[in-house]
Amino acid sequence: MSIHNIIHSYIHRYIIMLYILFIHMYILIIISFNINSYFNSNIYKYIMLNIIMKIADAELLKLIKTERIVTSSEVAEKFSVSWNTAEKHLMELLISEKVERIKKAGVTLWMLS
Repeated sequence: MSIHNIIHSYIHRYIIMLYILFIHMYILIIISFNINSYFNSNIYKYIMLNIIMKIADAELLKLIKTERIVTSSEVAEKFSVSWNTAEKHLMELLISEKVERIKKAGVTLWMLS
């Protein structure tokens, strides 16, 4: 991996962290700084489950486009998540018909639809 790719990866992660931080701050302002209701609120759950996962999905689709065919293990390694988490994200993309899968003995291959 070249130094350019490493730097780009760190910058991209930093931007995502800032984006998440701004979302949290915005929600805190909306609910008048009531911390307990913030973390128990449906707004927080919606943002955590939808907006942040969409960022990961966009990155995942970019990876699949670049590599053409990936396995769940490769996705898990690339994004530093468990195999189950990677498989879950890939299944969500399969349901939304953004990717296709091919099952082989002991491995599942994923590619863009």
